[in-house]
Amino acid sequence: MLDVAVFAPIGLVDLAADQLTPLLAQGRDRLGRRLLAARMVGKMAVTMARRRADQLLGPSSGPAADHSTGPASRSAPRRAAPEGAPPEPPRRSAAFGRDAPPEVGKLAIPAYDSLAASQVVRRLDALGPEELDAVRRYEEATRRRRTILGRLAQLQGHRAGADGPG
Repeated sequence: MLDVAVFAPIGLVDLAADQLTPLLAQGRDRLGRRLLAARMVGKMAVTMARRRADQLLGPSSGPAADHSTGPASRSAPRRAAPEGAPPEPPRRSAAFGRDAPPEVGKLAIPAYDSLAASQVVRRLDALGPEELDAVRRYEEATRRRRTILGRLAQLQGHRAGADGPG
């Protein structure tokens, strides 16, 4: 009875310790290799994404570059002019013909440049035809957001149809 009550549990613990140590080492080794591979893949993905972003946006000014999400950072990238060259004039679309786009401060939507396209679209229904035209001309001359331009086309087409004979 002494063998079963005392010596068997001690022998079992000793056997488990002998067998458990190599199993733990094997698990650490396998997991360590997988973590190392995952870390390498992650670093490679970040490096490739950074290179792609630099190709699209131009090189950053270093690791402490400003990665803000303000309106200027979401606008279309512009290439720097060579030294001594005159600055590039703002792009203008033929869609507004003789009229220059209005200044952002003169638009009927306050803080227009700080709003996301979804926020602008929600405010368009409350504008009159002249205000819609001003927003369209400004958007075409600056950021050219398709969501806003599409909704403007819908509203202006609907209102043009409502104002016409019928």
